[in-house]
Amino acid sequence: GDTRPPVDSFAMAKFANNVDFGMGSLGTNVVWMYNDLAKKGPYKEVEDEDKDDDEAEYASSAPSALSSQKSLALSSGAARMQQLVLKAPSSWNQPFVNPYVPPTDLVMFWGKSTHKGTVASQLTGGSGRASSGQRVRQILHFGTFFGNHYGDSVTGHGRFLHSLDGEEFAGMSLECCKTLLVPPMENDLPLYGEHDEVAKRIRTFVSNGNNLVLTGGDYSSLVFLNKYFHYEVKKTVLDNGPFERLPEGSLPKDLKSRFAKVASTLPQEGLSVTSVRKNSLPTGAKLIYATPFSTPLFQLTYCQAQVDKDACRIAKASGKSCLRDAKPGECPAMHKKGLACSCGRILYDGYDFIGHHSSTIGESTWDETLKSAVSLPYTRKPGPGALAENM
Repeated sequence: GDTRPPVDSFAMAKFANNVDFGMGSLGTNVVWMYNDLAKKGPYKEVEDEDKDDDEAEYASSAPSALSSQKSLALSSGAARMQQLVLKAPSSWNQPFVNPYVPPTDLVMFWGKSTHKGTVASQLTGGSGRASSGQRVRQILHFGTFFGNHYGDSVTGHGRFLHSLDGEEFAGMSLECCKTLLVPPMENDLPLYGEHDEVAKRIRTFVSNGNNLVLTGGDYSSLVFLNKYFHYEVKKTVLDNGPFERLPEGSLPKDLKSRFAKVASTLPQEGLSVTSVRKNSLPTGAKLIYATPFSTPLFQLTYCQAQVDKDACRIAKASGKSCLRDAKPGECPAMHKKGLACSCGRILYDGYDFIGHHSSTIGESTWDETLKSAVSLPYTRKPGPGALAENM
């Protein structure tokens, strides 16, 4: 007979993350789907195992929902997982329209205002509903809907981080390997002092080998980048594009493979793309797309090194860190001296992910850049960070 795969299996995640309804992804609510549907033959209707009389069962079939994106009847319990009734098994022989599943090591920053609409979305008809954060979540098929909010995916393919000043991020900053994705921050720019513990954690999270992906469409992301990593990256004013991918010979192997399926030319969409001046980037920046003077998509390698014992003692006495910014080439020499030195990556994707998405779910050429950005490899193997004891 039909059997159900484990909730945390890849087969379940691949199906559950690719069912879209109305303004969002039904996502991993579909936890009772059968494995390898095209090979199972006829399927039974999914029954309510709890047998609650007041439980509202879904009336729409999955094939119908996939084609029309009609709303399903929701359970009376706000945080209950919902079930989908299968009535037309023949249509499951067709391939998934967009079989994308977010990586298990991906964490999305979801602050108090991330879901709110930006100025750009309001100007283009979103009335605050077309939030960049929501669009980013939809593109990546991220999270599970629990009746009145989105939470961590029950399949393990998607976690939300609601604050940078809590214990969860403190733990993340001490080890590798995670990718932290930060949607456009117009309504939620985290502000901390230079020597605040959270500011130190932001830097140490990256330098311990993790990846940080910042999205654009607003100057706030560049303020964040410059403030916490001590860069002086400058915004390009009124950049009309288009932006061409660099020749394969100019791209590092990992970037070339990840962005191979993305369009070779990316457009400016109104004011949706915030690019930066190429001459303002630090040494060693890896451009992915560019014009002769600007780039909307690039990668930086950020490193920190441990200061010597005397300097560390003085720094701690004044409330400062025992770590300093370092260039990637410095680490071998620091290791020879017995001092810790470690690097991670920052990728900036300058699109705001509203664009064509102003009032309805749509697609943009830029969507694929986001999927590529969150799949980049790490600079080291998973485990405790080299700088964990030196903050």
